[in-house]
Amino acid sequence: MNQANQSVVSGVRTTIIRQALWVMMIGLIGGFGWAFALLGEVRLSPIPVTFFESFPGDQARWRGVHLGCLLNGILALVLAANLRWFELSASAAKAIQLGVIITLWGNTAFYIFAVFAQNRGLSLGGNVQGPGSVFGALSYLGGMIAAFALIYVIVRLLRTKIRSE
Repeated sequence: MNQANQSVVSGVRTTIIRQALWVMMIGLIGGFGWAFALLGEVRLSPIPVTFFESFPGDQARWRGVHLGCLLNGILALVLAANLRWFELSASAAKAIQLGVIITLWGNTAFYIFAVFAQNRGLSLGGNVQGPGSVFGALSYLGGMIAAFALIYVIVRLLRTKIRSE
């Protein structure tokens, strides 16, 4: 890999790492949503004050926001850490960067919008889980776009030569 490509790949890695950390931060904040959903109210122990007496969404979907965002961030960090092993052109590195970023934010949209979607974001319209809604459609579209973006990234990497040490 020439010096110019190394510089591009280094920049791509940096961008992916930063985006992954932002998504992981959202996952950590989503952990509070999970806790509040479990409690059924917004309260920070040991403060003897209940800030809100209800909290939207169910426990499983908030757990999905928490764990899904953390795992997507870890996936992106692993990909970024290993890009140096691939013989990537500058354009291939940029395409992979875009695919990973779309995956990160598409899945984040999927998890968050699914909290408020009766159909769990599993289709554009209604399904056996519930009726369709704007939240359901946004969740579904985010998840589908992310899924195809990640498939693209993985296929691209599978077709790329791995450097020897």
